[in-house]
Amino acid sequence: MYTIQTYHFCQSAEEAYELLQKNRNNTILAGGAWLRMTRRPIATALDLSRIPEMSAIGEEEGELVIGAGASLRAIETHPLTRTYAGGALRRALEPIVGVQLRRAATIGGNICSRHGFSDPITVLLALGAQLDLVGVGRLPLEEFLQGPPLRDVLRSVRLPSGPVQAAYLARRSSATDLATLTVATACREGEWRVAVGARPGCAAVAPNASRALTQGADSRTAGEIAAAELAFGSSMRGSAAYRRLIAAVLVQRCADLVKGEL
Repeated sequence: MYTIQTYHFCQSAEEAYELLQKNRNNTILAGGAWLRMTRRPIATALDLSRIPEMSAIGEEEGELVIGAGASLRAIETHPLTRTYAGGALRRALEPIVGVQLRRAATIGGNICSRHGFSDPITVLLALGAQLDLVGVGRLPLEEFLQGPPLRDVLRSVRLPSGPVQAAYLARRSSATDLATLTVATACREGEWRVAVGARPGCAAVAPNASRALTQGADSRTAGEIAAAELAFGSSMRGSAAYRRLIAAVLVQRCADLVKGEL
């Protein structure tokens, strides 16, 4: 269990950013779902729950805006996010442990932790999500995941609000277990994006498979390309070879599901 020396309720994201820079042991709490399993000493715990816009979900200038403090359960049930992209984002959240955890865990904590097993990151990558950070400003989620960890404060996740079809599938050993592999595909105005997560590393876009689908390749070919171009590893939930095999199948199935809606 972590220890906290000082607990502070921040009044703005900018205040949280300033305090985060003052001490490397100052920490954003977010939902605390996974932080509570660590043994780290926290100098000042920065609680953002009293900043209304941090947990808001709405539309702004042609974008769907999800506050970083929004709980996974709020995103799962909100009218805007529940139906977005044909419900793909909602379907990625529903299998996560249980309602109690999803009420506590936040989308900001999920993204900034960069867990390899994250279900929502896979879908957000396929949907081309952008992050709004206090220090860095706007940054594609893909770049954020590929770069070094940032001592920054995530304000919101932003998604284009135009028409998009997406699908999400995962392989699990049991209903509430962490995923062995996650896959999402999305098509917006003829342009496809394919993302694969729980490899067991953090989710990544499969650029060659995405390009192949955009150029008219069949779903099976796209699955084979994705399985060949991405790196896979072994863990207690499956070997690298097993993950590669099911990646090809799940990408094919996801692409077929999206094509059925176009």
